[in-house]
Amino acid sequence: MKSDPLRIGALLALTWFCTLTAFAAEPSGDALSAVVERTGKNASAEQKRQIDAALAAAPSVRKQLAQLAASGELTAIDIVPDDQAPKLRNQTFAGATQDRRIVLTSGLLDALRDNRISDVVQAEDLLPDNTVFVLAHFGHHLARRKQVEHDDAELKREIEKGLAAAKAASTPFDATPIVGASIDKAIAREAEAMIVGWNAVVEAGTQANGGKQISAYQMFTLLRNLRYGSVFIKALDRKPTTLQLMSDGVPVDERNIGAIVEALKQSKLYDIE
Repeated sequence: MKSDPLRIGALLALTWFCTLTAFAAEPSGDALSAVVERTGKNASAEQKRQIDAALAAAPSVRKQLAQLAASGELTAIDIVPDDQAPKLRNQTFAGATQDRRIVLTSGLLDALRDNRISDVVQAEDLLPDNTVFVLAHFGHHLARRKQVEHDDAELKREIEKGLAAAKAASTPFDATPIVGASIDKAIAREAEAMIVGWNAVVEAGTQANGGKQISAYQMFTLLRNLRYGSVFIKALDRKPTTLQLMSDGVPVDERNIGAIVEALKQSKLYDIE
């Protein structure tokens, strides 16, 4: 998808705020350190350094994953060969959460290091950390795992109830509204995870910028070079856009989730789930 850089840049400037959010101190990382030390045997030394660097680049991501590890909600970060990529709902992904694990293929980790999509280079460019995005994205999914299990159980109950009612009335059972509502919830969760991933990239970018506020231009360079930035650009391209792209990220609220949901509905399936 091609976008007008000038228009996107103008949108960034119009939605700009001049304050940055202070990040909370991280809890003990002992449980997370143990998880990282057990990272899959198929990981190269460079890939392990890549994960360590991403956790150091975004303290909020390390904090969340440390909390998940301490509570047993994150038990492993597994690096697997490309031919063992995780498969969910008959779709193969280069990265996904399975049970309480984050599963990444070696090929995905290698691809995440490529963070300059645009060949336009300026001295003030700020490049995104794709690995930070992916870890934050999956951390959010793991944090919502119990809600997903609750929603899946509710879906099963509603279908069973509908089938029983249709059988009693000798009428066909139309599960479309029930399944549609379940799909909408899943897309909204994915939108939340996308926003959380982007906010972590902004955090890492701020740290890389010496802790100084990121300029509107630098925010644009983060966005256009991010491996998963197209969904945000699509949301910004809507007329009028409802996405709030602020200096410290995108607020995780109904308005912005809705904007990303609409963009996801118009996007191809990504290589992470």
